[in-house]
Amino acid sequence: MEDWQIVSSIVFSVVGLILGVLIPLLIHFNNVNREAHREIGKNIGKVDGKVDVINDDLKELNRSIGRLEGRNRNQ
Repeated sequence: MEDWQIVSSIVFSVVGLILGVLIPLLIHFNNVNREAHREIGKNIGKVDGKVDVINDDLKELNRSIGRLEGRNRNQ
């Protein structure tokens, strides 16, 4: 076997080994990243719902304060 054939065989073997490890690893990282973003979206939806509830509570609290201040002015 000639030298260039030996070298090219080694290079292709190393490149094949590296790609054989890297490609599945990149696919795995991509899937993990996609799932993480999906969970972030779910959590944002939950937070938005809680913020709406808090806003409603604050509006009611402000109305109650207004009613109390109105009573105090009349006394």
